[in-house]
Amino acid sequence: MEDTINNTFYEHLPQVGIISILQYVNEQCGFMEAFKHIQPRYSKNQAEWSNVMACIVSYGERIGLSMMADISDTKSHILRTTSKNYMRLENTRKANELQCSNAI
Repeated sequence: MEDTINNTFYEHLPQVGIISILQYVNEQCGFMEAFKHIQPRYSKNQAEWSNVMACIVSYGERIGLSMMADISDTKSHILRTTSKNYMRLENTRKANELQCSNAI
């Protein structure tokens, strides 16, 4: 069976990495601000947004934190700690509900 393209429109679009898309959406909407530490008063420092994004992608792609650590040159314990402290249903819902101030 021959592979067919659903719509030739997509042939003209450049390939863009998911992190680039997340960074663009964050610039437009600021959704990363919704990811607050589970204990904000006691958190010693702000999370590295790249680690939070790595957790989002690892869960979204269903590859897990260990595999994401391997492919992103990040230590797995850092991603586990970031996930434990920032990846909660409440934060994800808040990030999803944000409205972009700029039309895309």
